Amino acid sequence: MAVGGLLVFEDPIDHAALLERLEGRLHLVPRYRQRLRTPAPGLNPAWVDDTAFDLGWHVRRATVGKDGLPEFVGHEMSRRLDRTRPLWELTVVDGEVPAVLVKMHHALVDGMAAIGIGMVLLDPTPEPMELPEPESEWEPRRYDRRRHLAKLAISPVGTARRLMTPRDPRDLRKATELLTQLAKTRPAAPMTPLNRSLGPNRRFAMMRAPLDRIKAHGKVNDVLLALVSEMLAAYSHEDVVALVPVSVRKPGEEGGNRISTVLVDLPVSEDDFEERLATISAAMTELKESEAVRAGAILAGA
Repeated sequence: MAVGGLLVFEDPIDHAALLERLEGRLHLVPRYRQRLRTPAPGLNPAWVDDTAFDLGWHVRRATVGKDGLPEFVGHEMSRRLDRTRPLWELTVVDGEVPAVLVKMHHALVDGMAAIGIGMVLLDPTPEPMELPEPESEWEPRRYDRRRHLAKLAISPVGTARRLMTPRDPRDLRKATELLTQLAKTRPAAPMTPLNRSLGPNRRFAMMRAPLDRIKAHGKVNDVLLALVSEMLAAYSHEDVVALVPVSVRKPGEEGGNRISTVLVDLPVSEDDFEERLATISAAMTELKESEAVRAGAILAGA
């Protein structure tokens, strides 16, 4: 469940300068100084301050040749994050292609929240942004296991209800009925070489495409789905169904995951790219305005 991205730069990145920037801005994302702690076997872990937090441990350096960069990223994304520390890492890549590899656990962020994390590293102009200073120097709060267990013991049933039940129980029933009906009407996924269990190994590839050219065709996500459809044609000429995440994050919401999912038909059998893109764009527009998004969000929340 590690997610991430490779930031490619025109000029080399100074490791010490990056550490200094993070040190001055990490208070904007307090979860990045927290790790998971399980209060007792069988109970869900909680986020607690890492009393041994070491920023330098999370920001590494590597020297990689231009041709070896994709392989390096693949290997780094194959390695499991250390669960005893905050679940993120940055790697400053020195070499022909200066880059920073960002790696974090999905429990920490979803796609929209990850964009917010980018603001900790990057400024939109050559002049640094004016950001609020921390009110005081960070001091980790020690985890009180007894207090946590006592709090869980007070009302375990009430806690479970709040986690599992929407405000109106009818919403969950409607969502379940709708998604059950959708599942019954979906075609079966065709078998391809991609239909196999996931292992730990990841591969990474790079290509360059001008963003303005992509936007000229329509929404970026729609163009990417059309490109995925075109690539899938190498494995099968049958149309397939994709599970696509949709953000339901409200203005002002921070951290965590705020997503729903929708089922989208990918027109793999269509040969013309523009026709393929038009079909996907129409389907995504219709789905985003449908009850399917709300239903998926309710179940994802539960």
